[in-house]
Amino acid sequence: MRHLTEIQKRPAYTKLNGVTKSGGVYIDRTPLAKELHTLICELALRSGSNEEAEAADIKIREFLKEGGKASTQPSIMLEESINNCSHIVDALHLPFSNDIECGHDLRVAKAQVLFSNLAEFCRREATKSTEQEKTGANDLTWEKYAHLLTHPNNDGFRPLMEAINSGDLQLYEDVVAELTHLRGMKVIDDATYAQQFTSEATGQHTPLAIAARSGNKEIYDRVAAELFQLNRHKHIDDATYTRQFIQDPTHPYSPLFYATKSNNTGIYLSVSRKISQLHKKKLISDETFANQFTQPTSDGFTPLQEAIFSGNKEMFTFFVADMKEALRITSPSHEEYLTKFRAQLDSVVTRYSPRERGIEFGRRRGMMQYFWHSVWQCPASA
Repeated sequence: MRHLTEIQKRPAYTKLNGVTKSGGVYIDRTPLAKELHTLICELALRSGSNEEAEAADIKIREFLKEGGKASTQPSIMLEESINNCSHIVDALHLPFSNDIECGHDLRVAKAQVLFSNLAEFCRREATKSTEQEKTGANDLTWEKYAHLLTHPNNDGFRPLMEAINSGDLQLYEDVVAELTHLRGMKVIDDATYAQQFTSEATGQHTPLAIAARSGNKEIYDRVAAELFQLNRHKHIDDATYTRQFIQDPTHPYSPLFYATKSNNTGIYLSVSRKISQLHKKKLISDETFANQFTQPTSDGFTPLQEAIFSGNKEMFTFFVADMKEALRITSPSHEEYLTKFRAQLDSVVTRYSPRERGIEFGRRRGMMQYFWHSVWQCPASA
């Protein structure tokens, strides 16, 4: 996830027509676009209480209402920051910045109201453009609104990814509802819709992996179900569908890795059972199956490390059983199995020594002792 303090410190910019992301030529946003960005920041980043948030919300509604300032230049919605963040993307991720202290519920409420206000404005202006047959540069058409809802910023994050990352089911449903509406109108095709659920952000984070990281099982289940339907109706092929659930060199941060990190047993079981299902159907090899439970990420983090330091003994117990099975499948002998198992243990000790982790290690000592007891007490049956 991006650090939002950096965005705040930069001046607001927009791209010149025809200049690519890497072209490097930018100009200041127009005054109205700057004003909108300021209003979004006031609500998202500078409102620490319900009263402050309500006051900021009133200003935005006044700015976006029919006949308000924004309606004189609807194209301000299309102006992006230097890192290709639209106002809609800002609305979805800025409320979750650490730049302001406020409760999670208030952060969610901010994101919901910001997205709702901006989406309502876009729908209204797009409808007017259609009715009045206006498609000029200053008009906001349905196609332009679709572009706002589907294109990525410089980090590869799209509005749907931001909604998933929030961990809020309502926000996720709001964004999906807009995409579904545009799909129903034939403004976006099936391939573009499917891309929102399969595209990768920087670091090869996929929507499903982000859903696992969110810790919200309802969101994870919705994204997984959407992928299933897209595959069922042939909007994504079997290889693409399978790849959403596994870790490989192009997907180092898998749903299972983030499931162990999420501290949510339900998410972990959903992911691990799906991986087992893919393995039983021979859609993934024994080695690929085992790698899901043992292979480190590009940063050297293993699922075992995350499972231990989640502090969730229930999830950890399921994970250990799955990891043992994965190692057995790929070990010709019991000796090789134990060697691989000890290598997993060594990775934990090396990375999380008491000296390095201090208090955090102490808080997880019970998990470590439980694991040590279950493995080393009787290594022959580990």
